[in-house]
Amino acid sequence: MLLVMPFFMQWAIGGFAASSGVAIWAILSPVGALMILGTRQSTPWFLLFIGLAFISWKLNHYFAGNAMPIPTGVKDTFFLMNITGTAAILYGVL
Repeated sequence: MLLVMPFFMQWAIGGFAASSGVAIWAILSPVGALMILGTRQSTPWFLLFIGLAFISWKLNHYFAGNAMPIPTGVKDTFFLMNITGTAAILYGVL
């Protein structure tokens, strides 16, 4: 769920910009797998993350067409929260 749910949320909200990059939270899944399972067993998790990111990039124009109007200040605040939140968790865990 930690890997796919952020991407589904991003798609439902309206792409990269409208969702304020919420999909960045999905990186916690392959990093967690790397820490617990090791390099070999975590590689599929990372490849799936890369694949979902590529699909999001390729279909962003489709998702962006369904974006809800969100004020710029709110989007900027959520961008900050998404980036610093994932960074803080990664830093704290590692």
